[in-house]
Amino acid sequence: MIENLVNLQKTAGRILSIKGFSVVSDIQNVRIGDTVEVLQRDGIRTGEVIGFEENRSIIMMHKETCGISQGSIIRVRGNSQRIPIGRDIPGRVLDANGRVLSGSEITPEGYVDIIRDPPDPLRRKKIREIFETGIKTIDGLLTLGKGQRVGLFAGSGVGKSTLLGNITRFAKADIVVVNLIGERGREVKEFIEDVLGEDGLKKAVLVVSTSDQSPLLRVKSAYVATAIAEYFRDEGRDVLLLMDSLTRFARAQREIGLSNGELPVRNGYPASVFLKLAQLLERTGTSE
Repeated sequence: MIENLVNLQKTAGRILSIKGFSVVSDIQNVRIGDTVEVLQRDGIRTGEVIGFEENRSIIMMHKETCGISQGSIIRVRGNSQRIPIGRDIPGRVLDANGRVLSGSEITPEGYVDIIRDPPDPLRRKKIREIFETGIKTIDGLLTLGKGQRVGLFAGSGVGKSTLLGNITRFAKADIVVVNLIGERGREVKEFIEDVLGEDGLKKAVLVVSTSDQSPLLRVKSAYVATAIAEYFRDEGRDVLLLMDSLTRFARAQREIGLSNGELPVRNGYPASVFLKLAQLLERTGTSE
């Protein structure tokens, strides 16, 4: 019993202060990316370690901090940087933690890390094959190649989501991974039912984080979607990865950086945003 108490002290602490979505704790022996639990009267709240300051840990909560009190016990639950994966994942809608929101549960064939190094740049395959989007205007005038990364820039309400839905349905790809980052809840439902449709969903995997969720979950959804796309790409499948949008990914990462005490350097964005964007995008494209 004494040994259990000692182990609990090593992996538990108390909340010292709360700032927005983040809390500061004296918990020790944790790593960046570890999931922690805050014990409250109304249940357990979860969060993730995002930084350290002297001998204190900075933790961003997955949900609202309202109701969390100073002095609450906080303990380590483990690392949350892996998700279950299986070949039956197409046709499902997942949250930022890789849990199924719509459709039957996944039959796990293994687990993948959501944070990975990009392929060796000297061993990447060259872009030589044409990628058919199924949209005649794009295929005829703006031909794309397999492994190419393309940005779609346009104002609000001009049909970006509709175009993405059409590409998802008609593109010649084995698997389509669609990542909706910080999207309004109403528009998520409309995209699935009206834009994508039943036929489009059959070969698609949707990873969704809505605008009301923690910036941590909005960022994490992009990593989860990329990890799923990498899994099928490494199996030799043709995979199309669509993100809507990288702008909201950058904004969410900015919130995390500022909460962690980083200084804004360009247009209000801390330096870590530009590095995180490059690290994420370099994982996509052709592989070895």
